[in-house]
Amino acid sequence: MSGLLDYLVEQAKDIDPAAFTLSKATEFKKTYADLEALPWIDFNVDTDGEPIWLRVHRLEAARAPALPEPELAPFLVIGDDPAARPPALKETALASARNKDAGIVGEEVAEQRDEQRRARVGRLLQVYTQHWNDWALRERPRRQVMTLYADLFALKTRLESEEAVRPTELVWGMGVSSWRITATNQTGSPVSADFHYPLITQAVELEIDSASHAIAVRPRQVEPRLEFDAFAACAVPGIGDVERAARTLLRERPDMTVSPFDPTTVEPILSLVAANVAASARYDREAASAPAASEELVVTNQWVVFTRPRASHFLIDDISRLKERVSAGNAIPDGPLSIVTPPGEAVIEHDPIAFRGLSGRAASRGEARELYFPLPYNREQETIVQQLARSPGVAVQGPPGTGKTHTIANIISHYLASGKRILVTSKGEPALKVLQEKIPVSIRPLTVALLSGDKEGMRQFQASIEAIIHTLTHLNPRMEEEAIAACRAALDRAHEEMARIDTRIDDIARAHLGEIDVDGVPLRAQKMAELVIDGREQFGWFDDQLSLAAENAPPFGDEAGMQLRDARRRLGSDLVYCHATIPASCDLLQPAEVGRLHEVLQTVREIERDEAAGMLLPLRATTPEVLDDARQLLAALDLAAALVRELEESGHEWVFALREKCRRADFATERASLEALFSEMDALLQARSEFMQRPVTAPREALEHPKALEAIARGAESGKPFGFLAFGVGDIKPHIGAIRVAGLAPGSTGDWAHVQRFAALHTRLLSFVVRWNTFAELLSLPLLQPDVAQLRMTEQVALAARRAHTLATTHDVMLPGLAEQVFAQVPRSDLLGRHADLARVREHLRRHLTRAELAEAMTSLATLRDKLAGATGPVSDQLRAFVEHALGTADLPAERIVADYADILADIRRIEALAPVLATARQLAGDIERHG
Repeated sequence: MSGLLDYLVEQAKDIDPAAFTLSKATEFKKTYADLEALPWIDFNVDTDGEPIWLRVHRLEAARAPALPEPELAPFLVIGDDPAARPPALKETALASARNKDAGIVGEEVAEQRDEQRRARVGRLLQVYTQHWNDWALRERPRRQVMTLYADLFALKTRLESEEAVRPTELVWGMGVSSWRITATNQTGSPVSADFHYPLITQAVELEIDSASHAIAVRPRQVEPRLEFDAFAACAVPGIGDVERAARTLLRERPDMTVSPFDPTTVEPILSLVAANVAASARYDREAASAPAASEELVVTNQWVVFTRPRASHFLIDDISRLKERVSAGNAIPDGPLSIVTPPGEAVIEHDPIAFRGLSGRAASRGEARELYFPLPYNREQETIVQQLARSPGVAVQGPPGTGKTHTIANIISHYLASGKRILVTSKGEPALKVLQEKIPVSIRPLTVALLSGDKEGMRQFQASIEAIIHTLTHLNPRMEEEAIAACRAALDRAHEEMARIDTRIDDIARAHLGEIDVDGVPLRAQKMAELVIDGREQFGWFDDQLSLAAENAPPFGDEAGMQLRDARRRLGSDLVYCHATIPASCDLLQPAEVGRLHEVLQTVREIERDEAAGMLLPLRATTPEVLDDARQLLAALDLAAALVRELEESGHEWVFALREKCRRADFATERASLEALFSEMDALLQARSEFMQRPVTAPREALEHPKALEAIARGAESGKPFGFLAFGVGDIKPHIGAIRVAGLAPGSTGDWAHVQRFAALHTRLLSFVVRWNTFAELLSLPLLQPDVAQLRMTEQVALAARRAHTLATTHDVMLPGLAEQVFAQVPRSDLLGRHADLARVREHLRRHLTRAELAEAMTSLATLRDKLAGATGPVSDQLRAFVEHALGTADLPAERIVADYADILADIRRIEALAPVLATARQLAGDIERHG
């Protein structure tokens, strides 16, 4: 046994010098430097004589200040995190608001509104940012405390529910030191490790105050630990003597207590280490933190709170105490002894044990005992108790939810009632808490649960002792003995009653499991009952009382009965059509016709919904006269829309300004001047075609100077623009010489005649342009240039102006008049608007006319309903539901409607094919009915 315990100690020792560094404490680690500047944190608090080294108050987050102008909140980005970015403009929201305004009031007004909005939001942002920064400055340390509280709360929950193989513990380290250890281990191999770790650690626990909810970190009632294992693993010379001296200093303290806030409790040990472990070691009392690991051992008085895997020294200490008892010759319990004792060769025979209750009838097979299980149990739990009574140990395993905790609670209650003590261990608190809750309330004070921490365990231990003392103080032995005797008598009576019930059950079982002879066939009662029950389901509908009299003879022979049976088998669920009336399939619409009817109904109902919702302009009436006027208005709208589309495609916005002014009476004079130029414009456009085939290029001076025109006329008569002796024409000769016809200098009378016509065209164009430009600005027309080369542009401008004039003076006058004969309320703005506006009015007209045209198709629906009048049977109901609810539904496509209708039609035809079978069933059923 001693060797086995030594083996366990060696297995538990797993010291890695490289693990003694605080950088590996990633789960939770806080130093004094991390916490000293935070408010609402208390250090070294004494409450009722119990020290609290750290207390973190529970706080609530303060929200960011409210905006003075909440309506501008959508245009700002405001965070609720004081450590995040300060408030800023929300550019996407501002851009969205500007685009929305542009779609309503236009770009110019939207730009003005955007500038005003940005200025207002900017002023608000400037004022609010100052308030937000003030709030953030106050809130940042508050949030840091809240984060610390949340970390400690989560850590407390994790520590209480820890069930891992290597659980975690929270310790308070004192004397944080650093050293690069270079030595040889016990095997002689060189070892090098960076040590950055406290020299003294005290296990601490977390507790939440029930009143203030503050989290307190208090030392546990366990001895402080000297963290010299890394030095020992690296075989640092003299570390054993240093550790013994340090332990002596600890024992000199009352209750071996240390405190990070009382230097006198830790400085003697820290000074001892600095003076004896290494020649280059020093103790730095003023260091704010331990420096990086180096060849010099630096010991500081700084502390750190951190989590680490729970060390195995608890197990080693327990094993050491066990070894002392084994060495002292104390008796070894049978359970541990069986582990180190070789098994015997003889078969072990156990006396049978039977517990009264669940196995009461089996008591005769062995010693009868009482089973004190307060919770419901089964035979497997009884077997566990039997095995425990025979063997020093029993292993029970099973997946979660199979009742292991339930079984343990029963076994604890049984052994407590038998006067025994029980120890229950678990890797985590939750399982023990659930187990304690399952213990009956009457004996729960006899249980002590070492949960949550030392303080909670001691509290429960004290409560249990007080409950036991209270019970013993008020105990009357004589009355208790009488009560026990009464309970035993009641228990015996209960077992006797259970035995009588078991005997009665045996008698009933023999009666029902025996065989009875029925017509020479042996049958059990269960089989006879099954025959009666099954026969009732098959023949229970036939409630007539029959006899062998003639009036009860069958109405037809076996052959007819076979026909009826065959007919019913063939019909199956179609038997309901024996007395049903279904529409003839040849009189119904074909699937393609139903598909077209469905689309017609969808269109009509969509128009009716839009008209009811106010989305469709209502007509004055639906008379034929109004519909004829609507068709005329539709044709006029098509012409006007085509003209407006041409104007929009021209890309000129001035045409719509001209259109608007041509409708106004105050521009009548300018409009008349424009109309007077239309004929001249046609003449110019017709003359332009001649010069498209033979283009002429000439300086403007050659086309307007009188002498130049005389020279061109002379050239048209003689072929030469100047005579033999030409005087006074020196100033025009260069201009005449620059004239070209189709890129060549004119050389014949025909060429000069062509040039003379070009000059005449230029003169007419000059006159046209001068008159045009006189009123162009008043009518928002573009100014023209008297240049034949730009006559194409002049033609485009003039044509666009004529179309705008025609639209304003013809269509804009005619459309409102026609609309008054059609609509109840004339959409005048749409009729005088752009192409989209005219298209909207046209769509209203088209839908009204479509509904009028489709009304004729509704007669098919009425015909279909007439065919269903008086029809019965499931298929008729199915077709009627299809017509009333599916046909014309907006969200059902025509393909599905056609397919569903085709299925119904095929079902009707199938039933029609069953007419002979239905007739046979109907006839024979009538014969049965007539015979009563």
